[in-house]
Parts: sequence; structure tokens; C-alpha cells
Amino acid sequence: MLSCGPGLTDCGGICRDLMVDGNNCGMCGTVCTSGEVCASGVCTLSCASGLTDCGGVCRDLMTDAMNCGACGTTCASGETCVSGTCTIVCGSGLTLCG
Repeated sequence: MLSCGPGLTDCGGICRDLMVDGNNCGMCGTVCTSGEVCASGVCTLSCASGLTDCGGVCRDLMTDAMNCGACGTTCASGETCVSGTCTIVCGSGLTLCG
């Protein structure tokens, strides 16, 4: 058995970091699928910059009314998500007061 340094595990004679290795994620031989990364030993969806993984789907928390500011935070009917905050939408020619 190979002697690996701290934080590394012997996977078939090669020392691997199971916390970040996409071919040995969490345990030797666990391969993350295409589009996933190994984060803290768990395969997770790799989202582009500015997007957040909400249950396996990349979401823009700044504009997504179903995930506004945080995954699962849903804006009420008549609201939209602006800069991560649910905001009332006024009809054309109307202005929100107060």
C-alpha cells in the first residue's frame, strides 16, 4: 500500500485528493459526470460564473423569481427578482410609491 501525505488517499497506487479529484470524488473510482466538478468530495454541477447550483440546475439568483437571492426563495405573484430581491412590478405608466 502506497503511503500518501495528509489529505491524500491511495487509489490504485496513485495518491489522490478525494475532496477535489473528479475521477475519485469522495472515494476511489467515483467519477463525476460531464459538467460536474468534485467539491468537498461530492460531484456537483459546475455552474458558470454568476450562476448558482440549485438542486442540480444552474440559476441566476439575481434575476430568477423562483430562486431570488437564494435557492428556493420564490417571489410572490406580481413580483419579479431584481438584484436578488423580490420587487413589486408596476404596470406600464405606473410608479411604485412607498
